[in-house]
Amino acid sequence: MPRTSLTSGALANDRAIVKRARHSTDDPMMRCRAFAFILMLMLMAAIAPAAPAAAADTNVFENAIGVLREESSLLPQAGPANSSASNYAQIRTQLQTVDGMGDDLLQQLVAAGISPSSTLTRTLGRLPVPGSPGSIPAPRDYATAIGELRTLAAGPRTVGATPSASAGLSRGGIIALGAGVLAALGGVAGLAMWLRRRRDAELLTIAMTDALTELCNRRKLDLDIESLRQGAPVDVAVLMIDVDHFKQINDLNGHGVGDEVLRRVASELRAQMRPDDRLYRYGGEEFCALLPRTRLLDAGVVGERVRHGLSIARMPIDGGVTVSVGVGAGSSPQMIELVAHADVALLDAKRTGRNRVEVWNFAAAPAGSRPSGPFVGG
Repeated sequence: MPRTSLTSGALANDRAIVKRARHSTDDPMMRCRAFAFILMLMLMAAIAPAAPAAAADTNVFENAIGVLREESSLLPQAGPANSSASNYAQIRTQLQTVDGMGDDLLQQLVAAGISPSSTLTRTLGRLPVPGSPGSIPAPRDYATAIGELRTLAAGPRTVGATPSASAGLSRGGIIALGAGVLAALGGVAGLAMWLRRRRDAELLTIAMTDALTELCNRRKLDLDIESLRQGAPVDVAVLMIDVDHFKQINDLNGHGVGDEVLRRVASELRAQMRPDDRLYRYGGEEFCALLPRTRLLDAGVVGERVRHGLSIARMPIDGGVTVSVGVGAGSSPQMIELVAHADVALLDAKRTGRNRVEVWNFAAAPAGSRPSGPFVGG
C-alpha cells in the first residue's frame, strides 16, 4: 500500500501534461487560422481591379449610325408593296447584308461594356423573318436609336463605365463583402477560442482521471485538498479505503482479474457515496473519499456502509472481497493532517484484523457521541 505524502506539487505537473498533449494533437486553432487566410485571399481577389477592356471604338458608333440610316431607307423599298419592282431582289439582298452588319455592330457594343436600350437592340439587331412574331421597327425607332448612339459616342465607354455582368464588384459590393469577411473572421476567432477551451478542458479531465477505474486520480485529490485548505473553513471527513489481501488476488487470479476487481470496487464505492462526496483512486488498491460538511459520527456511518456494501458485492473471484477503512474528520484548513489521520486509522484497521472501520483518535470524541456498531475500533 503506497505511503507518499500529499502535496500540491502536482499543480505544476498538470501544466506540463496539458502542454505536451497540446503539442502532440492536431491544433484546431491552426485549422481556423488557415480558414481565415483563405477568406482574406477571397477578399483580396474580389477587391483586385479587373483589367479594363478597351473602350468602344468611335468608328463602331459611326458605323452603327450609318447602318441604321441605310436600313431605315431600304425597309420601305423592300416591303411587299414593291415586290413587282425590277430591282426588288437586289434591295432585299442589300437589306439582309445591312441587317447582318448591324447585328455584328450590336455585339461589339455589348462586348465593350455598353448596355443598349431595347430600341437600339431592336433596330440594330436582326430584323424579324417575314411570317415570324415581331414587328418591323418604325422610322421613329431608328431616329431614337441614332440619337442614343450619338449620346454614347460623346464620351468614352469602358467596361467599368456602365453596369454589366463583367464590370466586377461595385463599391457597395466590395464593402458588403468586406463586412461579411470581417464577420466571418470574428466567428472564426470565436470558434477557435471555444475549440481551444473545450480541448484544454478535455485534456485536463484526462490528466485528472484514473484510466482503469475512471475515478478521479491522486493529482485531482491534491488539487481538491489544496482548494479546501485555502477556502472558508468547513467540517470535512476523510475515508481511506484499502482492498484486503489484494496481492493474493493478483497472485492467484492474474493481473487481468485484479484489474477487474478494482473496477468493480470503484463502481460499488460510487454507489455507496452521497451526492456531494468525492471519490478518488489514491494508488494501487487504495481509494480515498472526501466528505464535505461531515463530522466524525456521520463519517463512521458512511465508512461502515462502504465496508458492508463491498463485503456483499458480486466480484469476479470466489469469496468476493473485503475492505478496511480508516476515518479522519475535522476542519478543512487541516486537510493534510486529516488525510494523515485517516491513513493511520486505516493501518490500525488492517493491523486489528481487516474488514473493519477504524476512527482516528476515537477516545478524544465528545462524551455521548461514541457510536455503537462494527465500525468502532478496538
